[in-house]
Amino acid sequence: MTWFLNLHLLGVLKRKIKEYLADKADLADKISIISQICEKKSSKSLIKAEWFIIFHYFSFLKLKTIFMLLDLLFPNRCLHCNSIISKDELVCEICVPQIKFSHYNFYEENPLKNRCKLLFPVENAFALMEFEQEGLSRKIIHQLKYHSQEKVGKILADWTAERLQFSEEKPDILVTVPLHPKKLKKRGYNQLHLYANTLSKHWNIPHHQKFLKRNSYQKAQARKDKLHRLETKYDFSVTENLHGKHFLLIDDVFTTGNTMNTIVWEILKNPSNKISILVMAIDV
Repeated sequence: MTWFLNLHLLGVLKRKIKEYLADKADLADKISIISQICEKKSSKSLIKAEWFIIFHYFSFLKLKTIFMLLDLLFPNRCLHCNSIISKDELVCEICVPQIKFSHYNFYEENPLKNRCKLLFPVENAFALMEFEQEGLSRKIIHQLKYHSQEKVGKILADWTAERLQFSEEKPDILVTVPLHPKKLKKRGYNQLHLYANTLSKHWNIPHHQKFLKRNSYQKAQARKDKLHRLETKYDFSVTENLHGKHFLLIDDVFTTGNTMNTIVWEILKNPSNKISILVMAIDV
């Protein structure tokens, strides 16, 4: 429990540092500012420029030192056996077989596609993993959603790209289930965006990040049982009228399909559109 708490705090701290850096002017802007100061050719301006350079140089060194200390004090560990691993990994090589990958075929009948067909018209469907309450896939998803480990999205995308390659019809656009602005502000990121952006690069398919809008705020579904999830009402809308497109709708976990169902029928208000489904995991 303590290790998971430390990992969560580490993720939050790193994210806050990145936000701090993102709020600052980029290097080109800083150089431009310094050049403008120096052009005034006054000793007072030159002193300001020198202090400007010194301040940002030492700020960079401080941040670099902080990251080094964080990696030293809180090394990345395997989610399953707790052994120290590379910062770009989730589990060690020994524990990878413990992840229950689905091995579904995107173009053929599979459990995800069959469940989707009970709710809405679907072209194809793929789930990377099978989500079990006590399984490793659950730990991975929860690291992404609840422990500020946004990097998990990239790792999952790389795994997905290895297992899902479009041999037949390829989707036109990737779209992701949106968060309500209130929840997005609380979490700091949409857990699907890095996943979809990485897949967009792998597959050369555009990710329309703002195509869908969530209009109502809901509490975390992970805290509800399946019956109460079915009772939850969702309100989504599209921000652009696209037609004749094959959408690949992406979510983290397929449980009841309630969320997907609402979004799909919103997109299919234009009957020339088609839908395929991709999820990180399917609840089994």
